[in-house]
Formats: sequence, structure tokens, C-alpha cells
Amino acid sequence: MIAIALLVRLTDGGPMLSAEKRRSVGGEGFECYSFRKLPVDWRLRLGQHLSRHPDELASWIMTATLKDDVLLTPVGRILDRTGLDDLPQLLNVLLGDMSFVGPPSLPVDRSDVKRGNVSAQFCRPGMISDCRTSADGTRNWEAAAASYAAQWSFVGDLKILVRAISGLFQAERFQLNH
Repeated sequence: MIAIALLVRLTDGGPMLSAEKRRSVGGEGFECYSFRKLPVDWRLRLGQHLSRHPDELASWIMTATLKDDVLLTPVGRILDRTGLDDLPQLLNVLLGDMSFVGPPSLPVDRSDVKRGNVSAQFCRPGMISDCRTSADGTRNWEAAAASYAAQWSFVGDLKILVRAISGLFQAERFQLNH
């Protein structure tokens, strides 16, 4: 983790970690940590990219993602591809904000996330979740969180953990939350 932190820092001199406000048990907010994947001036670069590619504006508005993650730094691209960007979430696990396996962590400020989400009320979000990418390239975090809460079992968590570990050695890997 120290080597990754130094690589991130050397990329552009910015902070090593980023924090995003996420929901925990009872809908409370907490800072979810990850290694920074975007350059310090990402907002400026986003504006420039969208002015050159107006066709991607709708995608950005709807999903806050861009085709091929053009904003990622070279180190950020590797971290994103391998899932190593989420290693600092171990700190969230130690602080009690997250569990090792659980439903996906949901951003506090997402307008499409319902306040009555069962998983947000009773389950700590997990560093590792069973949220797969659909055929159109999107993820339904809300449905994955609700499904996890409704079907939770210790054996189910072990299955998710085994699939996540085996997924590290396959082209389609499980997501560590981000």
C-alpha cells in the first residue's frame, strides 16, 4: 500500500487518497477511502473533454462515467483495472464503517438511491460485493444492495469471497466498491 501511495503521489503531486461520502448502517454518512485515480485538475480536463466530445455529455450526466475512463491517470488506470484503488477501504473496515463482504456502498448524494433502502438500514456496506456489470455496461447498485440484504447468510458471504478471489485470476473480476 505504501508503494501504491507513493506512485499516486508521484503522478502529479496531489493527495494520495480520495474520500467519497457513502451510506452506512441507518443511512448515516461516512468517508469511504480509496487511492486517487484522477488527476488533481480533473474538473478542468472533464470540461475540456466534454467540449470536444459533446456526444458523451449525456453519459456523464446519467452515470458520471466516460467512455474508456479518459480522465484516469496512467497509475489510476492500472489501479482501476486491478481493483487496488480500493485497498484503503481496509481502514473503513477497521473503523467499523464497512465490512469486508457486504452490499455495495452507495453514495450519499445519489438522487436515484431511495432513502428506504433496506441494505442501508441494516447492513454495513462491503469492501467486496456481488454487484456485476450488466450487458449494457451499467451496474444497478440499488438492486444489488437490496438483494444482498434480503438473502444474507454467512455461507453466501463465503461464496462471494471465493468468487472474488477466483475472479482475480480471470478476465471478469469482481468489483471492490468505489
